[in-house]
Amino acid sequence: MIVKEIALVLLGYLSGSMLFCKWFPKKIRGIDVAALSDDHNPGTANTFKQAGIGIGILCLIFELSKGIVPVLSAILVCGYEAVLFPLIMAAPAIGHAFPLFNNFCGGKAIAVTFGVLIGLAAVEPFPLILLCGLYLFFSLVVIIDPNEKRTMTTFFLFAAGNMLMFCLGRLKATVAVGCLCLSLVVLHKNKGKELVTFKDMRLAFFKTDK
Repeated sequence: MIVKEIALVLLGYLSGSMLFCKWFPKKIRGIDVAALSDDHNPGTANTFKQAGIGIGILCLIFELSKGIVPVLSAILVCGYEAVLFPLIMAAPAIGHAFPLFNNFCGGKAIAVTFGVLIGLAAVEPFPLILLCGLYLFFSLVVIIDPNEKRTMTTFFLFAAGNMLMFCLGRLKATVAVGCLCLSLVVLHKNKGKELVTFKDMRLAFFKTDK
């Protein structure tokens, strides 16, 4: 069984290493999304900005699939209580952040993380609900700018929330540790020199002079 789990970890990493947001815009429109973007990130958000909605949707579907397919495969083959399941969860995000096919220089791993959680939702929906809820809260209620700080706050609380649920006996250890690993990858790729302060936050229903 451990051999199968190792194979699934490798499958997830290789799946994550396929940078569709870099390949599709270049093949279809001759656009290098990473080169045109300020943060040089070959990710979904930049694809929408630089290549348009059509290519953006195409890339989003494939980026989500990079996480969905390996996790669903793992659930079917070895179950979500397998010893290496946390690494299987994290592997697509690690592959996207440090891709084999792009000299280990990749994106911020947010879309592929959502893909992992969508696949996981077949057996455990809480992490997906929590991450969606946090992103919506910090985008629509208490808005945090810039996006990097919003992402860091969201994933810090995402990791903490899942570990709390594990401590309360509401979440399997493999799932909680997998979510922690995902969070560490995203936090590393989105880290900035400054921490989030109250100056970075504003209530959506109050106008400011920013």
